[in-house]
Amino acid sequence: MCVQHLACCFFAGSLCNIAVPTTFSDEEDFLIAPINKSDSVRAQRRSRWGAGLLISASVAMGLAIALVLALVPIAIANMGPAWFAQTITQDPLKVCDASTEEDQPLPKETQVTPMPDGEKGAAIPYLGDSSYLRGVNMYDLEALRRIDTTCALNQPEASYTYLASRGVTIVRLAVPWERLQPVPDSGDYQEGMNAGLDKAYLEVVQTEVDRIAAAGMRVILDLHNGGTYPSGPGVRVPDTVAFGDGISVKQAQHIWGMLSQVFKNQTAIAAYDIFNEPSLSMMTADVYKKYTVAVVKAIRANGDQHTLWVEGMKEMTEGRLVQIAPKGPWISDPLDKIVYSQHFYPGGTGSTNAAFRADSDYVSFTQQMKDFGGWCQKYDVHCSVGEVGWPSMESQKLTSDNGDNWSTVGEGFYKLADTYKMDVTYFASTGGTKPGWLNAYTSSDGTAIDTARSQSSVIERHLTK
Repeated sequence: MCVQHLACCFFAGSLCNIAVPTTFSDEEDFLIAPINKSDSVRAQRRSRWGAGLLISASVAMGLAIALVLALVPIAIANMGPAWFAQTITQDPLKVCDASTEEDQPLPKETQVTPMPDGEKGAAIPYLGDSSYLRGVNMYDLEALRRIDTTCALNQPEASYTYLASRGVTIVRLAVPWERLQPVPDSGDYQEGMNAGLDKAYLEVVQTEVDRIAAAGMRVILDLHNGGTYPSGPGVRVPDTVAFGDGISVKQAQHIWGMLSQVFKNQTAIAAYDIFNEPSLSMMTADVYKKYTVAVVKAIRANGDQHTLWVEGMKEMTEGRLVQIAPKGPWISDPLDKIVYSQHFYPGGTGSTNAAFRADSDYVSFTQQMKDFGGWCQKYDVHCSVGEVGWPSMESQKLTSDNGDNWSTVGEGFYKLADTYKMDVTYFASTGGTKPGWLNAYTSSDGTAIDTARSQSSVIERHLTK
């Protein structure tokens, strides 16, 4: 069955085949940090050590052993992330099976390794006759990344039909790297990143793409990992490896080479967002840029003609494109189809900042958008905002006045995006029944997205044009 889990709690009640409570004390946003799997591993070690102490007949010997064991975690910690990458394994995926109330062992999934063939892919249109594209993020696959494919992970077709009816034309689909290339039973991350794609999970992604396309919209395929493996969004945990620190250039090219081979002829995909929110706390800007250049080369070497979104870095100030690329774009694309992208959250992404702050707090936010737009104009590149979000009127911590103020901030943001002709995908939409405070499109009963919150009025005044 679906077991209540940090990621599952947000959505499992509507996406799994059985009911799971989805109520939270503070209507928190679902930009949740990855599970710190090292905690459970340490707990397992303590359990084993405790058993050893019980066997000991000598209290003195037991105390001595306890002292030694207390020092072991310190020694382990000093060995650094590389040691963890080779020894710490992930918690097993939570599975759904309506026939039993007990967790079932995860079946051995068949892998598929689509090898890039270098053949020229289809000419994939991007803007078409439009000046810019507008849509929303769909984050549910990422939020349910620790839930097995025995659960119903896909959005129903009705969700996308509803979004299309509101004027949405593109959906930025967050996909977790750790599910495309799962960590093997051995716990060896290198083995995982060198493997093929998980066939069952690839089918989940393909189904989502097909349903979005059937509703008349297109997909921005977002590898939502931040240049890290296996953890994605959130604070880096000890067992996570990153670009330049456990993930090689070849491995980054490998995952995108395989994805390119699967999707390069699919016109339902408008673009690839190659890496989501890489952080300066995990890698330098130079390392990140090196990896993006290499991945773009690999995609183009496969004959893939899709437009590619390349993001700045996560940090609100020093990670902006103006800061990490003061001399302009760093990627030379033979097709000239790079869209540079940034994310903006005027109120942050946690649940404690929902109340509207003084107007002066949003002067800097507006200026950041102007700086980004100026950078795009100066270097004559098309740009996008892959994520932007602010609290809804329906959020628990908001008064009506606060909601009106937030809508004013959002309206100002979208007007600037119109001026700079930027693509925008609002964060986010969800099929969960207890959505976070940023969500603009939600589900009333957990069956499908069918409800528009206050942000939608701003979004729908600034649609694709």
